[in-house]
Amino acid sequence: MSITVPDYGPYTIGRPIGKGSYGTVYLLIPHNPSNPSLCVKRYSKKKLCQPHHRKLIENECMVNSLLREAISQNAAQQTPHPGANYIMQLLYVEETSTCYHFVMPYAPGGDLFTYLETRKKLSESEAAKIVTQLALALDFAHRCAGVVHRDIKPDNILLSDSMCSSILLIDWGLSTRLPGPDDPPLSDCCGSPLYAAPELQYKCDYNGEPVDCWSTGIVLYALLTGTCPFDDPNNFVPNLYRKIRECAPHYPSHLSANAKDLLNKLIHRDASTRGTISTILTHPFITGTQKGACELS
Repeated sequence: MSITVPDYGPYTIGRPIGKGSYGTVYLLIPHNPSNPSLCVKRYSKKKLCQPHHRKLIENECMVNSLLREAISQNAAQQTPHPGANYIMQLLYVEETSTCYHFVMPYAPGGDLFTYLETRKKLSESEAAKIVTQLALALDFAHRCAGVVHRDIKPDNILLSDSMCSSILLIDWGLSTRLPGPDDPPLSDCCGSPLYAAPELQYKCDYNGEPVDCWSTGIVLYALLTGTCPFDDPNNFVPNLYRKIRECAPHYPSHLSANAKDLLNKLIHRDASTRGTISTILTHPFITGTQKGACELS
């Protein structure tokens, strides 16, 4: 089976390289050897039988359009925002009678979840590098594209290579526009329970950026310890939610004082006083291990 990608030419759909709740990701092999390898996320329409399933597809297309426009405008700036480099761009969407095809660049390093499973836990310097890039990607999404991700987790972070040189943030299906001054706040509950902020459980109004900052804190904790700070051994979600609401994570003794301080600022129950993207990028945990950590204007 093949697919023709505008500006790239024909590709053969190869082996599966990943699987999500609604779609499977396949490697795309170029007919022209000089073209880059790509990949395609294939959504079967048979599995998208509910209206909210189709809405995820429509939403991902809408958000990726906003991101693509913001990335294009950013490239023309005299001083481009570095966060655009850490967002996976959707190259092409094709709808057939049986499925949707989402074509994107191929990231040979796989996803951060698998990388972490292999390594068990990361050094503070490597974790700081990943979180710096993630924070920059989110700052670009929030400030330049006006969208909030709402599903930050290691599974949605791809690696450019096996050495984890850089990341690419993917899967914007649960994303949405950030509300403007005259818009109603967000209120829908979404995301992965292990990484979801407490305000998402209360089913109350919330602002988007603090939700992504909480999840970034959970990702940082996972990178440094190999586990999530809140979990239930029996996978009983009400117990998990109770632990998240109590917000009393245990910090292993091997964590540095700076790591614990940043985690405390991000894994913070009150969204109004939770650490921000600026908190992350200017924190000693980041600036002390990432030379030239980015300043936000």
